Amino acid sequence: MKPQLITSRQNKVFKHFLELLDTRGINENGKALVFGKKAVADLVKNSSTMKNCLGIIYPEGYELEFKVDFTFYSVSEGLFKELDIFRTDSPILIVRIPDFNDFSPSENLPGCSVFVPFQDPRNMGGILRTAAAFGVNQIILGPGAANPFNPLSSRAASGTLFSHKYYKCLTDWEFEFGNNVSVALDLNGTSLDKFSFPKDFIFVPGREGQGQPKNYLPTHRVNIPISKDMDSLNAMVATSIALYQWSTSTSRR
Repeated sequence: MKPQLITSRQNKVFKHFLELLDTRGINENGKALVFGKKAVADLVKNSSTMKNCLGIIYPEGYELEFKVDFTFYSVSEGLFKELDIFRTDSPILIVRIPDFNDFSPSENLPGCSVFVPFQDPRNMGGILRTAAAFGVNQIILGPGAANPFNPLSSRAASGTLFSHKYYKCLTDWEFEFGNNVSVALDLNGTSLDKFSFPKDFIFVPGREGQGQPKNYLPTHRVNIPISKDMDSLNAMVATSIALYQWSTSTSRR
């Protein structure tokens, strides 16, 4: 397919691409940009994720390896550098954002679901990648959480953006999980190595720097033992450790 050539910053399509560099533009357009040679290749070559791919942007003169039925955009070098905010020097993928279902406390979610309150998009992306690695496929986005398709988040998530079913929680933090069992990270909880995970549950890490709200009452609280010289772990790191422990526990076999 012959590419569309873009050489002017006033080009409407190019302006549209610029909008996809921030969360507001992503939300308004229902599209996002994915950066990184490997992440783009993984999404394009995977039949289950290719349906979400809409087009590829690459610098003028670049020898494109993909032979897919997408819209191709060949962008002049200067304009491409403006879009390539991570300096990957490789094609940028345009993707369609999947629907985020409203979370309902009456819905019983199977297996392990992760409630993600993280406001830092890099932490969000890191947890998406970790969750995919350990077999979690349900993500509940807390109020005020970073958009998983923000460029910083999708960059950290690499090719795992479409590995999950997304839910969004519209109420404040003090919502109820209904009949779902919840397991929260808490400094006063049961030591993680002595805890038996339920078959079905929602894992609830604390928010960065704030931890769990005082009036939140989970079904279970777990704690990761650390050196007495340390107050706590980074929220993303702690979540990763807990998910690894869950993935290797006998309760999941």
